[in-house]
Amino acid sequence: MQRLGKKHTEQIPFFRHLWLKKGDYGKSAFGAIMAKLAHKKPDIYIPLIEELMQKAQTSEIAALMDKVMLPLCRKHPEKYLPIVFSWIKRASDDIAKQAVNLCLKLIKRREDLIPEVLGFFQNQWVYPLGDNQALHVNLLKTVAKLDTDAYLSVWKNFGISRDPQIVELLCASIVDYHSELEPAIEIWTKSGNARVKKAGTTALRLIHRKKRGLGMDLSIFITTQGMERLQKRINDLMIERPEVIKAVAIAREFGDLSENAEYKAAKERQRAIDSEIDYLRRRASTLKVVDPSALPKDAVRFGSTCKTIDEHTAEELSFRSWRL
Repeated sequence: MQRLGKKHTEQIPFFRHLWLKKGDYGKSAFGAIMAKLAHKKPDIYIPLIEELMQKAQTSEIAALMDKVMLPLCRKHPEKYLPIVFSWIKRASDDIAKQAVNLCLKLIKRREDLIPEVLGFFQNQWVYPLGDNQALHVNLLKTVAKLDTDAYLSVWKNFGISRDPQIVELLCASIVDYHSELEPAIEIWTKSGNARVKKAGTTALRLIHRKKRGLGMDLSIFITTQGMERLQKRINDLMIERPEVIKAVAIAREFGDLSENAEYKAAKERQRAIDSEIDYLRRRASTLKVVDPSALPKDAVRFGSTCKTIDEHTAEELSFRSWRL
């Protein structure tokens, strides 16, 4: 090994021959040698490793990442992480996937690197991820298990997003119940975008299951009068919906849809009605109706109307309790 490391450039043909011509044993030997030499002359050996990975099998790429790049990134992340990031952005699918897996293993061993790794992945979300979207979900899930605060900060930064890809990433990454996630998810379930709405609805069901798993009460109480108003709103929307659909059909006949303001307005109203109906129906299914008149009067309860007197001004005040 010492002799191999003395004349680095001259040994490149030998190392290439070892990998390409000597089978599994040669590849194993190549990995062991690179693990010892790569840090001495990275400008020579890293390009060689990348070159050989281009035509390597997935298992061979994974072995090189684990034996050579992972130790280097652990010891000198400032030097080698940018190389791994560049592979994720521009290399072949297999190399990119294994580079992502390297990042997952790295942050498990160096949690202090989570912000840097997470920041890089977030910057990629402005571009279409395609098949690599699942890899980003896995990274978020790993972060959620390792550093809850870092994970929730992602939701804080991107919870206002309406980008379908980002919404799908966040919703698919949920591993535990956090109350901070609910407001964003509730909004996504009412979106007019089909992908956003689907991801939000699936995520809402998931956090409800996880909430039940924690023994938390999902019931939201409503008075009989409140439920009647909710049902009336649904009925009103159902009556309006056919009229809006008819307006959409009429507006479509006006010509070019890209310049048709009437069509766009009618279509947007239809989406809003459908979204609200769906939301109200799901909301009604989780509500627990309570008749305040049937509750004991010995204490302040849900729906109770109470009167108080201000001791200083003798003013009488009325309020209604909304807690059981």
